Amino acid sequence: MNTTLGEVLRTAFDLPWNHAIYLPTQAEWLGDTECIVQDPDDVEDDSAEEPLEVRKRSFRYVLDIATVRDILENLRDQGVEADAAMALKAFRYYVDHDAFLTVGSG
Repeated sequence: MNTTLGEVLRTAFDLPWNHAIYLPTQAEWLGDTECIVQDPDDVEDDSAEEPLEVRKRSFRYVLDIATVRDILENLRDQGVEADAAMALKAFRYYVDHDAFLTVGSG
């Protein structure tokens, strides 16, 4: 599924938990950044590491949807409204630091 990063963050709980998000390797990740959401096991043969569309478009695996949900739940658990800007900030923080954003820390 082709979509945007902002749309994935907005609809993460409606997406299959076992799918993954793939983003461009050479672009800044913003809300309107195009992305692919796909089952990472949906490959044409056992030798392929990523789905064909991902390889064709020079995208890379970033996170699974289950982890994206965890990022958003962490904000909710902190009592933070996960608007588009905050969700993107928390997503980028997690990707950069492999840790959840603590509100007020970054």
